[in-house]
Amino acid sequence: MFQATFPYPGPLDPEAVHRWVEKLMGGRAANHYIYAAEQASPIYTAISVRTAVVPSPLKDLATPVPTFNPGETLYFSLTATAEKRVGSGPRQPLPPGDLAARRAWLDRRAEMHGFVVTEATTTTLPPLRIRKEDGGRPFALDRTRFTGLLTVADRDAFATALLNGVGRGRAYGNGFLFVDPVEPRRTT
Repeated sequence: MFQATFPYPGPLDPEAVHRWVEKLMGGRAANHYIYAAEQASPIYTAISVRTAVVPSPLKDLATPVPTFNPGETLYFSLTATAEKRVGSGPRQPLPPGDLAARRAWLDRRAEMHGFVVTEATTTTLPPLRIRKEDGGRPFALDRTRFTGLLTVADRDAFATALLNGVGRGRAYGNGFLFVDPVEPRRTT
């Protein structure tokens, strides 16, 4: 698994970034990947992509993602779409002010994805508004930012979460799990 971070030449327009990254990666069918986009300034957006197969435009930028073992503690940041199914109807975002429900959502996802959240700050972000260029109906994605500490519980499940993301809305940059070791790794 590899990760690359690079600039996107423009402001954060979710649909434009989605199409640009998809083209860069060779299309969704050609390569499995997950990405995140962060507005770094009014004229600059930083894109991070994680993939098993690096396309040629990113060969010089990609670095291997380390494997993390059970018991390792990591700093993390995750922007995700926290939602629940109401009855047999469609999924609904959790109430914006209900940070406890959002944290419970994260804890359930963590268990599914091979980690335990030991400390977290939960922040509700403004929805991501998406206007499809093909004339499709505009829609909004709920977003919650979780930051804190996690402990890896299952090596393989955690690696899958790093590659596939957590939650829904991943086609528009949600679900990308940023991690960084708390303790520096020994290189011997």
